[in-house]
Amino acid sequence: ADLGIGEEASNVFQNLAVQKLTEESEKMLVAPLRFKSVLLDEMDRVINAARLGRPASMILKNNSISDRDIILKLEEASCAGVRIDMIVRGICCVRAGMPGKTENLHIRSLVGRYLEHGRIYSFYDGVNTRIYIASGDFLTRNTECRVEVGVRVEDPVLKEKLDSILRLQLSDNVNAREMQPDGSYQKVKPAPGEPLVNSQMGMYDLLRDDWTARDKAPALASIVETPKPQPVKALEKPAAPAKAAPQPVELEKQPAQPEKAAPAPMPIVVTESRPRRTGLLSRLLEHFLK
Repeated sequence: ADLGIGEEASNVFQNLAVQKLTEESEKMLVAPLRFKSVLLDEMDRVINAARLGRPASMILKNNSISDRDIILKLEEASCAGVRIDMIVRGICCVRAGMPGKTENLHIRSLVGRYLEHGRIYSFYDGVNTRIYIASGDFLTRNTECRVEVGVRVEDPVLKEKLDSILRLQLSDNVNAREMQPDGSYQKVKPAPGEPLVNSQMGMYDLLRDDWTARDKAPALASIVETPKPQPVKALEKPAAPAKAAPQPVELEKQPAQPEKAAPAPMPIVVTESRPRRTGLLSRLLEHFLK
């Protein structure tokens, strides 16, 4: 990974957090202040190369194009003899193959199983190829009204891979439709005996093989010999002193208490349940009851 690009991307997000636009950046193209201008400069470089007689070309892949400045620059490049191949899936406000304007401009649309959103811009001046990847299309809303980012790919391996993807999509004869001078699209049909080329499945195989190769690649630790760490010997703890066996504790004997005498039984007092009759009638009853 490019740490410089990462730092600039972090700076873009920090500016967004405070509602500020990114004006200057060393490696990144940041719209709306520094995105379209860099791409127009690249087109001018290719146009100048074509006017010097060098084999100049451009391959531009995105979703849509409507920016007037870019369309006029493409017409200028076509008139200068620059071959321009565009892969535009959606909105396209420029016509291809118009004599005297865009006769060197070729536009195709790829619509297949997968919905693509890649933006790849390749500029060849006859000597060097510069390839950019970006988040923004060639729509005015992207180039002038939004914050979009792009970056030039410097790694030669990645440049070759991106160029292979572009070439593969330009050779697609399964999902491709080419624009005609009247603005209509005609499906690309393979010539008799020509093999079918499905660029989306080809990209699938390319990415799958790439990841498979990464999985099979030896780990860095096995390539670079590093000293094996020695096991750390655990520190020996000093033996704890032996504990004396617990001795039984003798309880202090209490003097015997004298036994208490049982309490004397309560005397039972028998009383008469009936009160003694003292009246005359009571005496008569007692006389007859005897």
